[in-house]
Amino acid sequence: MSITLHKVLEGPFEHPDYTIDSTGEHPYCVVYLAEVDGELEHTEMLYDNFDDAYAESNKVSSNIEGVTIGGDYVYDA
Repeated sequence: MSITLHKVLEGPFEHPDYTIDSTGEHPYCVVYLAEVDGELEHTEMLYDNFDDAYAESNKVSSNIEGVTIGGDYVYDA
């Protein structure tokens, strides 16, 4: 399965409901308008640090065709 991130809707912000096991800190979250299996939906993506969240959100914001991601990630609909 692949996910295409089309638009940043919110973030990055610290997600208060989750913690990173190794550090006990809260991960950073960006909410995207994403295409998952052909359907558009709001998708929360979690990042270990602000810099990664900011870089990914800037990449999505600057790409008119969206950014397709894949690989080893957990998708929880």
